[in-house]
Amino acid sequence: MPELEDEPYKIPENFRVSVNKTDAKAFRRLLDSDEFQQQLAEKFQIKAETPKERERRRAFITINTLRQQKLSADQKEQLAEAYATLGEYEIAAKISKNKDRKSEYNAISKAVWLPDDEWCEHIEAKKYIKEYVFSVKEGKEMPLLACAVCRTLNVTDSPESLKNAQNKRAAIVRNIPKGLSIDEAKRWHQQNVK
Repeated sequence: MPELEDEPYKIPENFRVSVNKTDAKAFRRLLDSDEFQQQLAEKFQIKAETPKERERRRAFITINTLRQQKLSADQKEQLAEAYATLGEYEIAAKISKNKDRKSEYNAISKAVWLPDDEWCEHIEAKKYIKEYVFSVKEGKEMPLLACAVCRTLNVTDSPESLKNAQNKRAAIVRNIPKGLSIDEAKRWHQQNVK
């Protein structure tokens, strides 16, 4: 077994990068990788300060690693998810082979580009925030709104009523006394939340 410990870790040749200019292919891969990372970082203006920004930074690395390789089915799904994390839902839908994810990516893509005045006419009380997604159109994290009646999706700023409800829920969670059992927390919630 000692001979294995002395053997250096071998990286497959098609993944190797090098700062040594004499290894032309590996050096070119390094430059291409750096250039691609820079383009993506400029496009999405990522500073990697918040958890979501760090998640998008990791998506850059995944895309850069997988984009020029022959991929397995699982790797294709990873690549699609990475593109979706960056808000590139059209590309994610083209890559993904999972029918449910493909339709989800297409629906979110349509929601991102849907004009705010052209979506659902139902009252605000019927709308809810399904999740938060990165909008390439706005260049930031935005709520994906859904209508409970017609199931229409749109990526737009939350209406005031949804913002107020979300703030109220957050305040309730912040004010729950720590160390309570589930039953005690339930009783506290019933007594204090109107």
